[in-house]
Amino acid sequence: MENNSQKIFTNNAISIATFFGGPLAAGFLISKNYKVFGNEDAARNSIFTGIISTLLLFAGIFMIPENIFAKIPQSLIPAVYTLIIYGIVEKLQGQKIKDFLSENGQKASNWLAAGYGFLGLLIIAGFLVIMILNMPTEGYEKSINIENNVVLHYNKKIDKSKSQLIASAIKQSGYMEGSKGADLFLSDETMFYRLKFVLPDTSLLSDTLIINDLNAFENYLNYNLNLEKRIEIGITDINLVNSFELRERINISNPQTYEPLLYLQSHQVNSLHTIYYNLDMPVDDVNKVEDAVKRLKAYFPINKRNDIVFLNNGNDFTVKFFVSKNLWQNTNSTERLKSTVEYIKNNGIVKKINLVLIDNQTFEEKEI
Repeated sequence: MENNSQKIFTNNAISIATFFGGPLAAGFLISKNYKVFGNEDAARNSIFTGIISTLLLFAGIFMIPENIFAKIPQSLIPAVYTLIIYGIVEKLQGQKIKDFLSENGQKASNWLAAGYGFLGLLIIAGFLVIMILNMPTEGYEKSINIENNVVLHYNKKIDKSKSQLIASAIKQSGYMEGSKGADLFLSDETMFYRLKFVLPDTSLLSDTLIINDLNAFENYLNYNLNLEKRIEIGITDINLVNSFELRERINISNPQTYEPLLYLQSHQVNSLHTIYYNLDMPVDDVNKVEDAVKRLKAYFPINKRNDIVFLNNGNDFTVKFFVSKNLWQNTNSTERLKSTVEYIKNNGIVKKINLVLIDNQTFEEKEI
């Protein structure tokens, strides 16, 4: 014994600390004993072992299925690891502790050991809080930062590029602009993609303005994104336990307006001609359509309003013209429109361009 004036922790004291503070507290007290015994290497190893054992312990606990873990008595797990550590301490230090005390060495107070145990408990609790806050929510294992602490969480089954496309559309929409932080949750519901907003106060679901804003945002995403399935916006509570479907929009906009024009991107050719396009559309191709419109003065006279809807479908494009339904069957009109589309394509656009007519009054559509 190099220093009999130092106090040592008995196995019982270490067990008290272990019960409250786990292997972390046990490793610290075992380390202090080794320092009294003059074994600095063993003291350092004890701290390291205590930390590793604590991590392994909680990793094992998190691996236990929830339905099984719920049936385990709360005191059973700490009782088991306390007994195990008691046996380890007895084997490694039991005789040395007895020898130290028999030579008039002093033992540390059990209250002090309990204090170290509670300190270990606080450290572990802090670690668990940090770990839980950073653990992915079940069903939303991946995430993308959109902006200003706005995060899109999505299911690992959803393709990353698709999630990035949706995240980009959310950012470009400006809908989350000014938010101090928000979590959005994207899942694949087989028939559609569900994008959930967290609403701490679900009574706000009766607020007409909120409902209309969310419906407008849903329309923006669906009109601008070229996805194989629609995006349906939903609401969930702060615990992600209860889900609510979004009610239909109230007081729908002016029926005299073709709704997609409210949400698509717009490119002004002049005061009476505008090209409306979705987010997937390359800007270079929009410019090529603009050049064609400026040259086709007979079809796009500068004194008559004539807008174009120009959409990127992935493998091809679609051009939509507003044409009165009574002209849909007019061969001269349709042939002229086809030649207009061909002229636009020959202006440098590589992809095939489909032609769709939109009735000026009812907004009924027909592909030619």
